[in-house]
Amino acid sequence: MSKHFSSDAIIVFSKRPANCFCLAESLLIGHFFLWYHRCAFLRTLPNRASICSSYRQQVSGEIMTEVTQFSPQSILVLGAGELGLPVLRNLARVAKRAPGSTVSVLLRDSTINTQVPEKKVEIDELRGLGIQMVAADLVNDSIDQLAEVFARFDTVIGCAGMVAGRETPMKLATAALRSGVKRYFPWQFGVDFEVIGRGSPQDLFDAQLDVRELLRAQDKTEWVIISTGMFTSFLFEPVFEVVDFENDTVNALGSLETGVTLTTPDDIGALTAEIVFFEPRFRDQIVYLSGDTVTYGEVASLLERVLGRPFKRNVWTVPYLLQELEKDPTHHIKKYRAVFAQGRGVAWPKAGTFNAQQSIQVTTAEEWALANLATSSAQGQ
Repeated sequence: MSKHFSSDAIIVFSKRPANCFCLAESLLIGHFFLWYHRCAFLRTLPNRASICSSYRQQVSGEIMTEVTQFSPQSILVLGAGELGLPVLRNLARVAKRAPGSTVSVLLRDSTINTQVPEKKVEIDELRGLGIQMVAADLVNDSIDQLAEVFARFDTVIGCAGMVAGRETPMKLATAALRSGVKRYFPWQFGVDFEVIGRGSPQDLFDAQLDVRELLRAQDKTEWVIISTGMFTSFLFEPVFEVVDFENDTVNALGSLETGVTLTTPDDIGALTAEIVFFEPRFRDQIVYLSGDTVTYGEVASLLERVLGRPFKRNVWTVPYLLQELEKDPTHHIKKYRAVFAQGRGVAWPKAGTFNAQQSIQVTTAEEWALANLATSSAQGQ
């Protein structure tokens, strides 16, 4: 369970069970939900008055501490795309635990005032959640212009991806530091760039290492990096070609035993919101998430279980993938395949992650496949 839910037992002493229920009900005042508490209804004891008084004060203090420990924050999220939307939805929900908190999203003016039906629905949804719109342009505005916007907030969270190529992460990080914002979450929702190291097949990762060095070289703005692995859905995308549905084949990157960590954007959004408000406060550190960590051999097996048909196992070795990249050195998908095939910094045990430590339920690869692949397969029959 996350830290704001206590796992302590609540002991209620009374001769009459009705009194127990009345006291339990009174504990709900102020919207205190006793999700994980266990009530022991015990018969009266000689010293029940002093015991109850002492225990009630202790429990009340703990509950109040748990509920009121969140300090209000003004939060700015950069972007409202595949990841930004889930982050915003969950921040709006979790921010209610810290009265006085505000959540805003930075978008182009043209996006805020869009008449495109699908995008307008999203903007209307965000407004309905109480999320404020901030007009700015991450691509065309200068670092100083962005810093002026960022300075109005306590926390800035980057969810815009590589909107303008390799230089975007450093531009945004520089603006965040120049603004004096208290805490910055850069766009690093992905692999562990330091374990992968410089000079990898995906040169964009070097730019992310530059950002980490910049953040570590100062001590005025706190930073938090959230490592999520690959978006779960991307593993199954036809463009990635790891799963070839037409030929019922899994093309393992590196080997069948090579691992990959997967997390859905919805889970990342929920967990990011918890991390932003978590106490004790995360500062100057990397937080790991994992919806699932699987090998490519396990991916083939789960597809067989979900879809009810056999899948062939094929291996694309590291030398083969590097050779393919040499033929087309600007092909980003081929760069990603080569990096993931090497197996460094792309997978970590689920047991040590934030969601596992806090007992927060997340979506496994097989659960995602059941919800998304089994349904589409049935419709296609």
